[in-house]
Amino acid sequence: MALDSHAIVAKDMANNRDTVVRPLFPPLFPPASKGDISPFNCWGMRRMDTIQSQLNKAKNFGEWLHLVTNAAELTVVRREALALAIFQQSLDVNDGIIILLESNMPGPAWALARPLFESYVRGLWLLKYASDNEIDKFIKGKCPLFPELIRAIGDAPETGGTWIKVNAENLTDLHDLTHGGSEHYRRRAAAGEIRPNYPDEELSNLVTFGVELRIRVGVELLTLMNNEPAMERLNAIASELRNDKP
Repeated sequence: MALDSHAIVAKDMANNRDTVVRPLFPPLFPPASKGDISPFNCWGMRRMDTIQSQLNKAKNFGEWLHLVTNAAELTVVRREALALAIFQQSLDVNDGIIILLESNMPGPAWALARPLFESYVRGLWLLKYASDNEIDKFIKGKCPLFPELIRAIGDAPETGGTWIKVNAENLTDLHDLTHGGSEHYRRRAAAGEIRPNYPDEELSNLVTFGVELRIRVGVELLTLMNNEPAMERLNAIASELRNDKP
């Protein structure tokens, strides 16, 4: 069976999966009014019990992907080496998010959502869309602005660009969460308390987002490795995780 680097994405498009994306941010409780001077009680961490099963599945998937890709010997050109380095960074950030959520720290976990997404998009751009001149500039520390990367990837079904484009609509919120903005206040101050009040649905969406991104990175890694058995296994894991209801 010939390997198709977009086998999973193409299959999803047939089922309209790539155009139906769960919103990362469902409606929140209303923020406090501007004149609110009510006293707040400060509390510490909250438990992640409601998403622990989902975290376990995400962690098991990550461990499997690390197992089949670690210590792999590849002969790659410069473009592929750059992309692999950035994809690896993306996977490590995803692992960090899981560790933070398991440590009952949802705020710092959300702070990593934007680097998680942007590193994947940059890795994909480097691998398949950057010109040789842009590769040279990237090595010297110059990269096109993020909207330019998205435009270069496009939104054709076979590129997976629809998923990227839809999730890019969350970048303003993700930027705020990364840099300690008001989105954290909205999730920490409510009903007279200051504590992590990140909604369970949002936390579940963050885990799902990381799993989907890991699937897509896995496709690119296993294609470069020409590991057909692992690709077949990845397709099975992806189908199971995507159909799983948190």
